[in-house]
Amino acid sequence: MLPGSTTSVINAAPSPQGDGVGSGLQHKQELLQLSQELLGQLWSRLVNWLSESATVMVFRSALTEVRQQYAALEVIQVGVTGVALKPLDDQIETLDETGLRLGLLKLMEALMALLSDLTGEVLVKRVEPVVEPYRQRLTALSEPALSD
Repeated sequence: MLPGSTTSVINAAPSPQGDGVGSGLQHKQELLQLSQELLGQLWSRLVNWLSESATVMVFRSALTEVRQQYAALEVIQVGVTGVALKPLDDQIETLDETGLRLGLLKLMEALMALLSDLTGEVLVKRVEPVVEPYRQRLTALSEPALSD
């Protein structure tokens, strides 16, 4: 992961405003934190199995696909040290929660689909035990917003 990419999400304070604004902001922060953890776990494993440059290519390719539909993800940074969601955290108050959630879930799906295409399910089977708990947590975090 890029230096400081998770701490800003963890330490970000909820909005002092009332009427659910703080909880919406906190919800978006939780989405970013979970996503950063998942992307960091995937990055670590893929760098070990592939190479640094191949891992960068996989993440950039998945992001390119997802950014076409979710422009807010344009600010996500991918470099040789990992994936940084910090730029999203910097814009968190202006981000649409549903778009953020769907975009991050779509990014995870795009990564898995790309790994499947590239390796014929070999790496998907190896990362699925890491991805599935995060997917469940992201989905559970998403469910209250879907019922509104």
